[in-house]
Amino acid sequence: MLACRLVQLRYFLAQAVKLDLTYMDAIMTHDFALLCTAVTTVYSDVLKTEDEKKLLKKLISQCRAMNDTRVKVVHGQLFPADDGGWVSHRSRQNLKLENTFGMAALQEKQAQDGVGTFIGLQDLLSRFLYEDAATTTPAK
Repeated sequence: MLACRLVQLRYFLAQAVKLDLTYMDAIMTHDFALLCTAVTTVYSDVLKTEDEKKLLKKLISQCRAMNDTRVKVVHGQLFPADDGGWVSHRSRQNLKLENTFGMAALQEKQAQDGVGTFIGLQDLLSRFLYEDAATTTPAK
């Protein structure tokens, strides 16, 4: 699910900075956490109201939480169990071992919540695109 949303976030960011889509794959990051930072930085300047900026921060925080879980699963060791299992993962930032229990329930909840998160992001970020298109006069 995050891979699909990565493409959407990259598209919205490219549109916000008026990047020719021909060059998007070559220039835009494929690192989800870095992309979240870039979207936050650009749209914090683009969005008009404080409510929109707060909503962006909340939605990006939810995206980061999902990505943190994904990183643990992909780079950690999964121990399946009847109680949902756990993942043992060593952080690259501090090299401390961290165990996250109840992974099945956590991933299921994040998958369900993620749909609303990405719909919210799409709605928020696309407002700018449509507003921008409405105020731009066509070239003659």
